[in-house]
Amino acid sequence: MALSTAAVALAVLVGTSVVVYHELGSTLTARVLGRARTDAARLARLVDTGGGEQHGTAVSLTDPELISQLAQPGAETAVLNGAGHVIQTSTPRLPPLLSALAPACLADGHASKVIAREAIACVRVGPASRAGGAIVSVVPLADRDETLAAMRGVIAVALGGAFVLVLGLAWAATRRALAPLARIARTAGAVGAGATHLRIRHVGPRDEVGVLADELDRSYDRLAAVIADQASFLAEVSHELRTPLAASRAHVELLDGWAGSDAATRGAALVGLRRSIARMTRLVDDLLHVAHGEGGPGYTHAAVMLDDLLIEVHNEACSLARDVDVVLRIDECPVVSGDRDKLYQLVTNVVDNALRHTPPGGTVRLELSAAGSEAAIRISDTGPGIAADVLPRIFERRFQGASGSGRGGAGLGLAIAWEIARAHRGGIAAHSAAGRGATITVTLPVAGAVEALPAAHA
Repeated sequence: MALSTAAVALAVLVGTSVVVYHELGSTLTARVLGRARTDAARLARLVDTGGGEQHGTAVSLTDPELISQLAQPGAETAVLNGAGHVIQTSTPRLPPLLSALAPACLADGHASKVIAREAIACVRVGPASRAGGAIVSVVPLADRDETLAAMRGVIAVALGGAFVLVLGLAWAATRRALAPLARIARTAGAVGAGATHLRIRHVGPRDEVGVLADELDRSYDRLAAVIADQASFLAEVSHELRTPLAASRAHVELLDGWAGSDAATRGAALVGLRRSIARMTRLVDDLLHVAHGEGGPGYTHAAVMLDDLLIEVHNEACSLARDVDVVLRIDECPVVSGDRDKLYQLVTNVVDNALRHTPPGGTVRLELSAAGSEAAIRISDTGPGIAADVLPRIFERRFQGASGSGRGGAGLGLAIAWEIARAHRGGIAAHSAAGRGATITVTLPVAGAVEALPAAHA
């Protein structure tokens, strides 16, 4: 960047210098030509054309001493006759230079030109009708050339100095301008290496670099929060899995020991083992759902009979519940369109949440009904209820303040239930009062006509 800046500056300076040099050369040349013209005109007025004295001077054009009388310091003089031939000259080298100028001078009365580094001016003596000849003044361009040579030296030195100066200033300015970017790069590398506590903390103007630094700091804050949240989440999930794993291990050891020969104890151990496996399965399903994003992994759409689904959920809940009654009531048998496995996960998550927060001796009730184009699944419990200040947040991921039962989870079940309901164009809502239990209602659009309730289900 510094080299590019210096190169551009040098190109501008070179262009400017060329223009200035050319203009100076033209000005000096015009000045020398002007002197030659002035000298030639003044000398021509001193020559007698045969018509009498001119300005009080009568010098014959043919006087052999004319050159000596017309001689000028620093200039050379020549006298031409009416035919354009050189009569007299102060130096023998002039005649070749004058041959190209004489015809135009005698015809027009004057002429000037730069030839072979000489400024030559010619003025006719007398009118064109009876021209007696012409006076030629030749002024060397040596002074002009010396001035231009000195100018070239000055320009070369000035360009070199300007290039070095601009390069140094551009280098310093570039380093200063890029210093925040270097700091940003170092911080980004350190954060990428694991030092998520580091921040850029840019001090300076709110230019593009400042905005970038501030945005990166905010991104690092979010990254640190996500990493901390993930660590906490993994700890919670590990704790959640540890309990059913430990219980499963205990049941397996019990079955492998003396309980293998006792039918009652073996049955209780198998029920406990089934309960632990079901709990781990639900947690793993929730984790898979989170890993695939909010939309869930590959939803399918098929006809789902909600009554059969709730019967299956009820049977599983009955086998897993500890000292909690699970009651099922089916008023209608609606059919919805959706992913049966995901709908099963939705209802199971809500029921599992209700079982977690229902004390021994309580009741969890499942109800299925339909009204118009909507099917409704209500899961209610007789737990401690949900405080009004936390009720709007129970469907947030990782939220674990739904009740005061002390039996929390990873905070995923209700959040995933909400996502599944939304993916099926349905809804989910909670109603509760502290100390009076909670009711969670899931609504889903009906796919077909509502069937009559079979007697067997009743």
